Amino acid sequence: MNQAFRESYEHELALRVEEEKRREIEDKIAELKKKLDERRFTANKLIASSKKLRKLAQKLFKTYPRLEEIKRFDGIHEIDGLKVEVNSRRGEIKINVDEETLTLKTDESLMKQISSLFDDAKKSMEAAERLLKEAKEIESMIEKLSKREAEELEEILLKVSAKLKPPAKRWYERYRWFTTSEGFLAVAGKDASSNISLLKKHLEPNDLVFHAEVRGAAAVILKDGLKAGEKSKVEAAQFAATYSRAWREKISRITVYYVTADQISFKPPPGHYLPRGGFIVKGERNYITVRLELAIGLTRDLELIYGPSQALAGRAIRMVKIVPGKRKSTELAEEAVKILTENMSFDRSSLNLLKERIIELIPYGSGELVKI
Repeated sequence: MNQAFRESYEHELALRVEEEKRREIEDKIAELKKKLDERRFTANKLIASSKKLRKLAQKLFKTYPRLEEIKRFDGIHEIDGLKVEVNSRRGEIKINVDEETLTLKTDESLMKQISSLFDDAKKSMEAAERLLKEAKEIESMIEKLSKREAEELEEILLKVSAKLKPPAKRWYERYRWFTTSEGFLAVAGKDASSNISLLKKHLEPNDLVFHAEVRGAAAVILKDGLKAGEKSKVEAAQFAATYSRAWREKISRITVYYVTADQISFKPPPGHYLPRGGFIVKGERNYITVRLELAIGLTRDLELIYGPSQALAGRAIRMVKIVPGKRKSTELAEEAVKILTENMSFDRSSLNLLKERIIELIPYGSGELVKI
């Protein structure tokens, strides 16, 4: 069951990781495109400037003799369509070209200054060519990044899958079990046969055993129970009460006893008969009166957990609580699935598995959902 949910979780997480990776790649591409646009824009400006300078330089080169003639005469002159203003006091010749002004110095060689315009035009064109080369390289980077996107996403999904491989099955998973709010493991038999199997194979000196004095009740081992606090003992007692016939009889509270491991025996006194699936309790018993309830929830990694509500409270992100009642387990499971998986992405197969598992967990096939 939890394997199916890990697969669903893996799918959901993979989609999330894929989206994050895609955003990361798209951000890189957007950044590169911005650089590409900047370089193209600047290159185009430089090309336009270079052409303009070259054209102007060529025109000034043709009008050079006339410029030499007028540079000593202040005022505005018209030369070959150019508006030329001479200011001898400042030693300047201002030439208006396409709403821009070019200034030449009268005390310097005009030919040298005109020639420098050709040099500037050449430098601008070379700078533009460098930028266009960079733009081409950026285009190539964008293309490669786009092509690698699918491969990188596939790689990240494989890493996610590897991390989410389920652990090997633990011994107590063949029984009913939960972890108490104090972190102790509580394990219950599913029937008379598994009760005995559980006690004979897994009962250790530091454990406590819980049992309701009701026919067909589950035996519950609280591992390291001698170290457990009152909360864990109450929760283990609730677990034992829940999986007893008291649930079928719709009893809301019963008394459960607990004893130490050395009080459990599988040998009847002389002259007595021990029924199949039975065990003997020696010495005094400790009693706890508890409510019958079963909480079912999902953890953050979508592991299905169940047990007393107090035990699930700190671990479950979604939880439902069931008490003895008349509604069929199929109806309860259907409603529980809707509550537990609301706004989550699960395929139909996983939802069906969850429903089946919840049906298995509900004692004696009936109960009532209560608000938490």
